[in-house]
Amino acid sequence: MYRERQSPYAVAFLLLLLGAIPQLAWTADDGWSADFVKPTPSATAFGDGLSKSAVFFPAVAGGLALFLAWSLRRGLRGIGFVALGAGLLGYVIDRAGAAAAFNGQFPFDVLTRWDMVLLGGIALAFVAARAQADWCPSWILSLLAGVGGAAVLAFLVVPRGVSAADVWLGLVSKDHADTIPIARGFLRNGEFSAGTSPIRYVWWNLYLVALVLFPFLCLRIPTRLREARPGTADRAYGALVFVLFSLALAPVAIAAFGDKFDPNPSEGEQVAWQTLVVSAANAARLLFPPLLLATLALVGLSDFLKELSFLRLPRFAYRARLPRLPRFSLRRGASAQAPPAIPQPPAIGDPRRPARIRMTMDAYGAPERLS
Repeated sequence: MYRERQSPYAVAFLLLLLGAIPQLAWTADDGWSADFVKPTPSATAFGDGLSKSAVFFPAVAGGLALFLAWSLRRGLRGIGFVALGAGLLGYVIDRAGAAAAFNGQFPFDVLTRWDMVLLGGIALAFVAARAQADWCPSWILSLLAGVGGAAVLAFLVVPRGVSAADVWLGLVSKDHADTIPIARGFLRNGEFSAGTSPIRYVWWNLYLVALVLFPFLCLRIPTRLREARPGTADRAYGALVFVLFSLALAPVAIAAFGDKFDPNPSEGEQVAWQTLVVSAANAARLLFPPLLLATLALVGLSDFLKELSFLRLPRFAYRARLPRLPRFSLRRGASAQAPPAIPQPPAIGDPRRPARIRMTMDAYGAPERLS
């Protein structure tokens, strides 16, 4: 029996909910207006005839994922999740490129070698750590988690120029462009504009600490005992989820409150809450559906690896009896020692004539031997 610590319904429900966000608008004179069929950049990849319908494809994928999570066992459910998430994203990437697939929210149109190292490391760490957190302490999963953590750690500490992945993670600095990437992130605290909210500083530094912590936790998973690996993997997976949530929610918060996290940038000027809702919803409409599709594919791959880790494959040595090879001895000149002699019973005088034993009766009728 196995337990499901990470619910398969969470990502599917979020995809169903956030995949149907309309394009909002609000004015003081006309009030609210919503356009559910306004095409996004990823929807235009399906052509003019399907662009308005393709807006709802992520929501449809979320509904199908909910059905798969409810009706299928873990291995088949994982294959379905991978087919839905990776299939839909792969089709858009093949037709219009990676930038259009993610609605222009991520600078991944041209990937460098270090960008692929980071994305591959995050994917490996997510899949392996999530599987091991559900009590799947396979050494192969531990090795994959360690490799993913090593890739992310190398990306963070090797000095180099700014790449697209650095822009995505926010590891950019105006005055320290050629230093260690993670150091650029901490040095960015001094480059925030005056009047930035303390919440912005706290959130940014917690994000950086989690970004540094989860690769080390992934590297620690293979060194732990089998019983302790799920706990370490759970902590590594939690830190990685916090990093990914921060990366997803930060653009929405900046779109609503600005880079300073201050809804009233000008003194004495009040911004209507309707404007904040419109900005946040329109940013989430472009940002969350492709991210959730990628997450759905990774969750499916993790569930499939969980199912494989519980399979008992027959050993080949038991199915096919191999002939035994002759044994050779490398000792020369040393004669084999004879086994020790088996002790013999003591010899008697004449086995054909046993000795006579004289017996008598005592006063109570019990036999006794005469000396």
